[in-house]
Amino acid sequence: MRHTFMTLAAAALTLPAMSGAARAQADTPQDTASAKTATPADRIERLREPDGEDVQSRPGPEGPLYRAGGVFTDTKLPVGYPRPTPPGAIEIKRYPSVRQAEVSGEGSLNRSGRAGFMPLFRHIQSSGIAMTAPVEMRVEQGEDDAAKPGWTMAFLYHTPEDGPTGETGAVMVLDTLPVTVVSLGVQGVSDAGSASAMADELRGFLSEDGRWEPAGEIRVLGYSGPYVPDANKWWEVQIPVVPVAGDAAGTTGDDPL
Repeated sequence: MRHTFMTLAAAALTLPAMSGAARAQADTPQDTASAKTATPADRIERLREPDGEDVQSRPGPEGPLYRAGGVFTDTKLPVGYPRPTPPGAIEIKRYPSVRQAEVSGEGSLNRSGRAGFMPLFRHIQSSGIAMTAPVEMRVEQGEDDAAKPGWTMAFLYHTPEDGPTGETGAVMVLDTLPVTVVSLGVQGVSDAGSASAMADELRGFLSEDGRWEPAGEIRVLGYSGPYVPDANKWWEVQIPVVPVAGDAAGTTGDDPL
């Protein structure tokens, strides 16, 4: 699905520029036997096919890198993390626990740019932790109409060995719980309004599918750095889900896929 919207400052500031050699390698087509990785954590169920090319993978220095048509990753993902969803596709994805550093605040997702980025950047810089993709942004709605919405931005660790859990200033480092989500792949750039509209599309798709129901707030995952043209940025909009009670999708307990 191709969109052209205002860039989220969070993702525009996040990923480091790619070297000329890495850029040339990323632009070179690579053969691949499968769009999925072989890791047990990468359990993906395709619900809708992508608008264009499917995901291809190639070996990277510290893990696989991915391309789908005009979008690509050039930064390692956390160990065991599922590949990105290709633009236009809708998938059910199971994510493992991951260690992450996060900062939260009040207001819209569009305000999470420097307010979230700078404390996280200082944290990984001072701790000697390498950047990974994606950057995760979550939207927490207020409990009532008078309550302000909130946001959380997170940088994900490659492995838990990158650093301990705990709180340092505004940054909280924690281990997430495994989560199953429905995910829409997006090409372009996104803001809070477009992410909300895409989440509505996902909710409608879930209602028609009938096997899963929403179980959490919107997540936005950004894979592209500021050097990537707006038209080629790679995103996912996600909603945590659980199997509908009594549906066959839930017959395998904690692993519905």
